[in-house]
Amino acid sequence: MPTEAMTLATWAQARDPQVERAKAQLATMPMSSTGRGAQVPWPWFDRTLIKAKFTNKQINRAITNAPVKEVDLDELHSIQHSVKAPHVLWYLDHPDAREEGHLNPKTNTPDDYPIVLQFDGKLIVWDGNHRLTACALLRRSSADVRLVDLERAP
Repeated sequence: MPTEAMTLATWAQARDPQVERAKAQLATMPMSSTGRGAQVPWPWFDRTLIKAKFTNKQINRAITNAPVKEVDLDELHSIQHSVKAPHVLWYLDHPDAREEGHLNPKTNTPDDYPIVLQFDGKLIVWDGNHRLTACALLRRSSADVRLVDLERAP
């Protein structure tokens, strides 16, 4: 997470009643089964099912070509069991933290939006659990994501 001096916009965002309510709700989220943070708000999906069919190179290529689309948060599954509260809090205070076209330095794939894979009839959060958990805590019903359709991938 980037660090920055608190700007007026950041200060105002942190004092938004909806954000304050979301922060209070985050504090009451149950611990995940792994004990490493709060339980993600979606059912868990075993990533090995995806990795059995697709290589990292194929997945990264599909991410690079994925369009930004709106998805229903209630339809998500996650490859993570938990999220770290400080990261979710940061995204509550900085909802537009990633710049359009930002690339992940490790994979060189876009990470400006959360990455959601469409696989086996499910929508699976591949990257962006903290951002999407912040959206859910803000009671949003949907979010824009890079939607990777692995069902149509070569």
